[in-house]
Amino acid sequence: MARILVILALLMGLVGCKEEPKPKVDPPIEFESQKAPYKLTLPPKWNREDPKTLNTHADFAASFGGNVYVIVIPQELPQFPNVEPPDSLALKRASMSVMESQVDGLTVERQGPVKVDGQLAQSVVAKGTVEKQPVKYATTYVTYQGWGFQIVGWGPAESASLVISQADEFLQGWKFTPQEKRNLDAGTDIETVPDAGD
Repeated sequence: MARILVILALLMGLVGCKEEPKPKVDPPIEFESQKAPYKLTLPPKWNREDPKTLNTHADFAASFGGNVYVIVIPQELPQFPNVEPPDSLALKRASMSVMESQVDGLTVERQGPVKVDGQLAQSVVAKGTVEKQPVKYATTYVTYQGWGFQIVGWGPAESASLVISQADEFLQGWKFTPQEKRNLDAGTDIETVPDAGD
């Protein structure tokens, strides 16, 4: 009798060990720019947005939670004989000058150097008011192979910590694509075509 009970227990255990179906895992968001030398990988909790609805010069845009946004604005830097191209500091100064003219009461809360895929960059956390709404900004400026990148994150001031954490997560998925590799992948030289909004 005891033996029968043991066998029954084993059978019940086998029945209970059925594999549960694994929950569906959404793939990450992957993007490789056809305009500038960079690509991105973001967790699936992000949503891609139409960049031109947020900024006519933006090449990529994504949102998180419906109220935090990040856009990438790449631009070819001017090249002059015997003159060093602008660095990330110069790019930051120029961009912040434009932001000051567009954002009421723009105040820099902190700034400093950071690394983006191994390249020295400049980070700025600021706040201001747009259309009477308090806004928090987390922006990063970096240059690479003759290109300048403005990576601009923003959201409502009450979500300040989320704006900063998600801007950091965005940068973790950033990779530069060397021009030589891009030419090899395309099988030809890549010609930069200006945006229609430029």
